Amino acid sequence: RRVHGARSEVMETIRRHVPLLLPCTPTDTGLALRCESVEEMELLGRILALHARKGDTLFLFGELGAGKTTLARGYLQQFFNNPELEVPSPSYLLCLTYADDSDAQIQVTPNTVHMGDVEVRHSHGGSAQCQGIIAHHVDPYRLERGKIAALVDFERIFADHVSLIEWPERLGDALLALQPPRLEIQIEGIGPQGLGRALHLRPVGGRWPALVARWAAQSYLSATAPLSSPTPARAPASAPTRLDLLPTTPPEQWLVLGIESSCDDTAAAIVRGDGTQVSEVIASQAGIHEKFGGVKPDEAQRAHAAAIDTVVQQAIEKAGIDLNDLTAVAVTVGPGLGLCLGVGVAKALKIAAEFHKPLVPVHHMEAHALLTSMPKPLSSTKDQRLREGCDFSFSGLKTAIRTLVDKELGTKGGLVSGVTDETAEQRQVRSDLAASLQRRAVDHLVDRTRRALEWTREEIQCLVVAGGVAANKTLRYELESLVKEFNVPMICPPPRLCTDNGLMVAWTGLMRLQQGLCQAPPSSLDMCNHVEIRPRWPMGVRDGRSIRPPKVQTDRPKV
Repeated sequence: RRVHGARSEVMETIRRHVPLLLPCTPTDTGLALRCESVEEMELLGRILALHARKGDTLFLFGELGAGKTTLARGYLQQFFNNPELEVPSPSYLLCLTYADDSDAQIQVTPNTVHMGDVEVRHSHGGSAQCQGIIAHHVDPYRLERGKIAALVDFERIFADHVSLIEWPERLGDALLALQPPRLEIQIEGIGPQGLGRALHLRPVGGRWPALVARWAAQSYLSATAPLSSPTPARAPASAPTRLDLLPTTPPEQWLVLGIESSCDDTAAAIVRGDGTQVSEVIASQAGIHEKFGGVKPDEAQRAHAAAIDTVVQQAIEKAGIDLNDLTAVAVTVGPGLGLCLGVGVAKALKIAAEFHKPLVPVHHMEAHALLTSMPKPLSSTKDQRLREGCDFSFSGLKTAIRTLVDKELGTKGGLVSGVTDETAEQRQVRSDLAASLQRRAVDHLVDRTRRALEWTREEIQCLVVAGGVAANKTLRYELESLVKEFNVPMICPPPRLCTDNGLMVAWTGLMRLQQGLCQAPPSSLDMCNHVEIRPRWPMGVRDGRSIRPPKVQTDRPKV
C-alpha cells in the first residue's frame, strides 16, 4: 500500500488514534503471534514499550536478519516518545545507551555501562516513558560467550534501567544465573528483514506472567496509550518519516545504484524501475590473487578501496545521470569477506548521506537468486516468490584437493612456478585431479538438490541455480536432467552474470525498495552505526532434516 501526496499527515493521524493491537494465540509457555511486515514488528516494540517499567529486560532471540533490531527500534522510539529517533544495530559498539536529554541528572560513565567505548544517544525531542530511566540496547554477538560480563554492569542495568538484549545466549552462565525477570522473544523466519515473522513470547518471573496471561485472555496484545508525535520545536515538519522514504515519482522511473564488493570483484550498476539495465561496470581482481592460490582478504580490500570510486563514477557516467538523480542506493552487506564488504558499504553510505538517498541493504545470495526474475534477456519468468534457497560450501574439499596436488606433484599450495615447468605426466595428473574434483562437486550438488526437491515436492514451483558455480556447464546439464524427473522448470542467469556483479544488487535493491524495505538516509555523524555488515548471514533456519544426527560413540574391544 503506497500513499502519496499528503500521506505523512494522514498516516500520522491514523497512527495516533487507531488502537495498537496485534492478534496472538496462547501456547503452553506463553504467546504465539505473527508480524507480517517491518511496521508490525516495530508495532510490537511500541506496544511493549508502552508497558515499560523500571528494571524491564527483553531477551531477543533470532538469526541474523530476523528483525531483532527492528523490534528494538519500535520499542526505543516509543519509550522516548520520538518516532524519528535513530536506532542502529549495536553489533559493533556492543552496547548503545539511550538517555532522555531532558533528564540532566542522568549520568552514564564507561565504568558503569560499557568500559572505554560507551556511546550515549540522547532522545532529542521526546521525554522518556519512564522518567529518569536509561535504556540499553545490547548485542554481544561478536564476543566470546560470557565476555560481555566484564564490560557491562548488568546487575545495575537489570535492577534500575531498561534493557533490550540481542543474542542473550551469549551473555554467559554467570549473567544468566542472575535470573532477571524478563520477557523472552523468539523470532523465526527468513527472507527480507521483518517480513512474515513467527514469534513466541515467553514470560520469566516478575510481572511478565500476569501481563502475558492478560494478553492471552483477550487474544491480542494491546497498548494502553497512543503513540505521540515528536515535539514540533525539536523535530521540524520537514523531517522525513519512514513513509517519506518511498519516492513520489512513478516506480517505473526509479533509478537504483547497486554496489557489490563482497569478495574479489568491485562492481556497480544502475537499474531503472521498469527493469532496464542502464549501466554496469566491473573491476576484477583475478590477476591479484593467483599467486596466493585463492582470495587474500587484505589484498582484496586494498584493491576494492583503489577501484570503488572509479567504478561507481563510471557507472554514473555510462548512465548519463548525476548522483542526485538516483532514487536509492543498494549495497551488499553480507555474506562475504568482512574487510571487502566494508569498502562497498562505506561508499554507499557516503553517497546516501551526501545526496540524502534511502539505503537498501542487500543479501548477497538473495541477489544472485533474484537476478533470474529480472526482465529479458536474463530470464523467462518474473516470479516474485524466489525467497528461499540453498547455499553450499566446498572449502573442505578445496583444501583436500590442494593437499593432494602438493603430494602428487611436489608443489606448494597447489601451485607450480609456471605451466612450462610441468611435464606431460604432471599436466595429465593435474587434469585428472581437476576432473575428479568437478565430478565429486557436481555429484554432491545434484544429490543435495534432489533431496531438497523431494522434501518440497508439493510446494516448489521452480529451481533457481545461481552464483558462480551456475556457470559450470556440467552442473547445468546434470541439474536440467534432474528437474525433468520432478517436472519443475530450472532458471539460470546467463554465465557472465553468474559471477558477482552490480546488476544483481541494483535489481534486488529495486525490488526491496518497492516493498518499502529501505533505511532512511544516514547522517554524516552516524554513518558508522547506520548499517550492520554481516560476513555470515544465513538465508534462514536450516531444515532439521539436513542436519546429520551426532554419531554415537561406542566402546570398541581392544585387539
